[in-house]
Amino acid sequence: MIRFKKGLTFLVIVLAACAGALNYQLFVFPNQFAPSGLNGICTMIQYLFHINVGYMSLLVNIPLAIAVFFKVSRSLALRSMLYVSVFSVMLLLLERVDLSGIAYDTASSAILGPLVAGIINGGIYAALVSAGAYSGGTDY
Repeated sequence: MIRFKKGLTFLVIVLAACAGALNYQLFVFPNQFAPSGLNGICTMIQYLFHINVGYMSLLVNIPLAIAVFFKVSRSLALRSMLYVSVFSVMLLLLERVDLSGIAYDTASSAILGPLVAGIINGGIYAALVSAGAYSGGTDY
């Protein structure tokens, strides 16, 4: 039963990371806004210098995860790094997929894209906290 619970926890984290990456591809990037936190800063860097958020997220979060691993909680650091790793890899993979047909562009409403992205991110954060993980960055 304990293994099933742990497996379910890791599945929730992986699914949340996939949903987060899809959220960025469908709502954040097409509408060129930056969410909150360090991934928001990474998004702004992507817009300015064309460095993919997937790489930037890993670059920023690895040192933070190491610090949390030794100073706060090993399990928190590992679960959070699982999210960051899957999120980053999914961003890099989804970049190669043409999602323009289903992505939301703010041509009709400048607020709807960020609103939907925020609601989805809120659900992702709630799932992560219930799984004992964070999305990295300022959450650490």
